[in-house]
Amino acid sequence: MSWKGFQKSVTRAPQQFRQRFNVGENTKDAVYVDAERRFEELEKETKRLHDESQKYFDAINGMLNHQKEFSKAIAEIYKPISGRMSDPDSYIAEGNPEGIRACEEYEEIIKELQTSLQPELEMIETRVIRPADELLEIIKVIQKTATKRDHKQLDYDRHRASLKKIQDKKEKTLKDEKALYKAENDVEQSTQEFDYYNNLLKDDLPKLFRLEREFIGPLFQSFYYMQLNVFYTLHEKMQNIDVGYFDLQADVEAAFEKKRGDAQERTEALAIVHFKATGGKKPGQKFTPSSKLSLDSKSSGPTRRSTMDSTDNPPPPYSANALSPDTSSSTLDASGAGVGRANSTGGAWGVAAKAKGAAPPPPKPKPSRLSGVPAAETVTALYDYEAQAEGDLSFSAGDTIEIIERSSNENEWWTGRVGIKSGQFPELVNIHSAFHQGQFSKVLSDYSPATFSSPNQLPARVLQLRARLALGEYDGVISEVKGDSTPDLEAIKVLAEFLKDPENGESAAQAGEQLAEKAGDNLTVQICCGTIFAAQENYEQALALLAKHQGTLDAVALIVQIHLLQNRTDLAIKEARNARNFAQDSLLVNLAESWVGMREGGEKYQQAFYVFEELAQAPATTSTRSLVGQITAEVHLGRLPEAEAALQQALENIAANEADSKRGAEDAEVLANAVVLNTILGKSKEAQGSREKLEKLDAEHVLLKDLRGKREAFEAARAKYAPQFEP
Repeated sequence: MSWKGFQKSVTRAPQQFRQRFNVGENTKDAVYVDAERRFEELEKETKRLHDESQKYFDAINGMLNHQKEFSKAIAEIYKPISGRMSDPDSYIAEGNPEGIRACEEYEEIIKELQTSLQPELEMIETRVIRPADELLEIIKVIQKTATKRDHKQLDYDRHRASLKKIQDKKEKTLKDEKALYKAENDVEQSTQEFDYYNNLLKDDLPKLFRLEREFIGPLFQSFYYMQLNVFYTLHEKMQNIDVGYFDLQADVEAAFEKKRGDAQERTEALAIVHFKATGGKKPGQKFTPSSKLSLDSKSSGPTRRSTMDSTDNPPPPYSANALSPDTSSSTLDASGAGVGRANSTGGAWGVAAKAKGAAPPPPKPKPSRLSGVPAAETVTALYDYEAQAEGDLSFSAGDTIEIIERSSNENEWWTGRVGIKSGQFPELVNIHSAFHQGQFSKVLSDYSPATFSSPNQLPARVLQLRARLALGEYDGVISEVKGDSTPDLEAIKVLAEFLKDPENGESAAQAGEQLAEKAGDNLTVQICCGTIFAAQENYEQALALLAKHQGTLDAVALIVQIHLLQNRTDLAIKEARNARNFAQDSLLVNLAESWVGMREGGEKYQQAFYVFEELAQAPATTSTRSLVGQITAEVHLGRLPEAEAALQQALENIAANEADSKRGAEDAEVLANAVVLNTILGKSKEAQGSREKLEKLDAEHVLLKDLRGKREAFEAARAKYAPQFEP
């Protein structure tokens, strides 16, 4: 503290004393007092959030380190003792080489698990602990302002008290008049300073509280998903552990008995384990009749017996089935021996122990999600479905359906449950999900239209043809559907011809218009022709065609994209909101809201990021398309290292496609994002390399056209204002 600050503290001390003991007039602002209380709670809970997150981070790391140390300790016990002075047969090489190898394999598995979990644990550090640190820093700054406000309040009350004291004097001298003038000036100045800080905090603290809720929401959700990934990774690694030394298929007790063999009997045969006290007089102990009595009666005391007495039942196997109420209850048989536990002492000692109270209950079975029992499988409905016959299951788009029974052919009808209703539901659910997640190769490899029922074979084939178009197989699709007059396949052919040569797609567009007039009620016609019209910037024509849809999310998603192309974000928001009302938590609705959120910006970037990241990082739903969405959201959020990591994943997908001589659905988009991100990061060499690859892959990509347009505009401006000299 400076000398000036010390002088101020001394000056304020009397008023601080009066304020503390409520002596005299003290300013109290009820609004600020309430805001200050909430602010103190915020500071306390933020510190707690930081500490608990750090403890969780340390606990996961500590658990894995303890597992490795446990394995090392067991390996040390397994090592032979031959060659040591305490070994009478030191020339014999003994030990347990299989057990040592098992420990080494287990330790390697734990190290591999640590490596797998490292990114998730680092994300806990960067996305939970570090933001909490940053919030604490902000709180410290606000705390300084609050402290300054308290000091200004002390000055304000102190000067008011001085002014009132002078004003209350009945007869004032010249000196009093001068003091009065000075006191009035001091009160005026202190009032301005106090009001400034008081009003500042009263206005801004409620804003901070609102922002706090927006801060905690994504923080909690991030922590939840990261925790979920940690648990899934742990469970997957430990569930699939493959160490030959362990018999993981056998019952726990049976495996233990097999490994133990007769080791217990041979151990109990050693004389050293039967050591007993003689009961003789200890040095300095006075011999009394009572001690003699205790010696004489020793034969009537309890005798030692082996751990597994022949009259005792063995312990129940440690499994969920063995922990049922029938076998885990603590009861006594006719002989008084416990049937629920294994005794380690004689029967008399067991009776004495039981007389003290009932045995503690056995441990509860492991949660089914982390035990061998698999979690219930669920799927999400993308469309409404009304039961067509008795036994069918009706559901709405967005409903989560729990699968009760499924056939070996996943394309057939399955039995499922929504809430308390159960029944059969249709077969196109999975192929639709894969298509809209951008898993186009999976749509082609995992499904065959011939395996679907007759009414669904054409929709399944259409989805596969659209997947091939997304993969750039234009000629193959045109050849396959050529000459087919089915409206769905005609629409696919027209779209393929247009995508093959968009710059010269007038004939394809005209064919699309004719098809739209002829079969405008057909969903595939609406989607394919609407895509063509939108690509030619005939937005109103596209919207008029898509307006004929009957609550279909494919059409809704395309309408949202068209409104975004029109820069009508308000209409896109309205369309997505209407879809949310009837489709709830559908994948397509979430994606549509994410597209809109990327256009709105601000806090919507974070919400869009959650959707894209969940799709991109889950093995069952990951695709290059979802990675592109995650990269874009990370860049907008300013998280460039995370965006670079996601970009690397996407570039690896491109490399895999090149190795298989295939073009990925979103390869051009990945390269475009690589150009932008590397430019932001200052990696000009990498940015130029990505741009050259993009020019080879898609010379008419929107990014390249935009760059060329800007360069031409710049050159025109430079030429216009360049100095010209006459010869």
